[in-house]
Amino acid sequence: PKYFNQHAKINKRPMTIVRDLTSAKHLLPAFGNIRLDLVSKKMVAEFQSMRRQLVGNREINIETNLLKAVLNKAFDWGIIQANPLQRLKKLPESPPRTRYLLKEEWELLHSNLDLLELRNPPHSVTGRLRRYTIVSIGTLMRPDELIHLKWSDIDFRSKKILIRDSKTKASRIIDMCPPVFDCLQKLKLIQTAKWPACDYVFPN
Repeated sequence: PKYFNQHAKINKRPMTIVRDLTSAKHLLPAFGNIRLDLVSKKMVAEFQSMRRQLVGNREINIETNLLKAVLNKAFDWGIIQANPLQRLKKLPESPPRTRYLLKEEWELLHSNLDLLELRNPPHSVTGRLRRYTIVSIGTLMRPDELIHLKWSDIDFRSKKILIRDSKTKASRIIDMCPPVFDCLQKLKLIQTAKWPACDYVFPN
């Protein structure tokens, strides 16, 4: 609780905290009743062996990285004298498979989304999902970047989107493709009429 309340909630992004909480559910049965200074690499190896029966190495690395982070913070706070997992090596991971939509797949998806919008009011959940999907696929923005996207970050004249709150903490610029440009223009008109004071593109 101390790690999440005094560190994670202050320094980590919401999506990362959700991921950490999921990892913690798997770590607690194995390490929840063990003193931090008694955690060993042998214990971690046994945990990894058990988890390997259910998930891949990437997921296991995410979980053990959280355990290492907790121990690092415990060291910073003076709770333990050293992090026993400081030099723990990651398990080998297979390179991620990159999958892009084919032109025909994108056109089929776009046409089906258009049909959904015709059958539902613009402010319906389905209508909002359509626009969110088009912008998400057309820009490859992360979910948390879309949630924090503001109209002030969109330049319709240059057809560019400024990402301020990125995962790497560095801003970047994305060019809008025609479907994204048209979608955001229509969405701007809809939201200006319904929520004129709201600067978020996808308000909750």
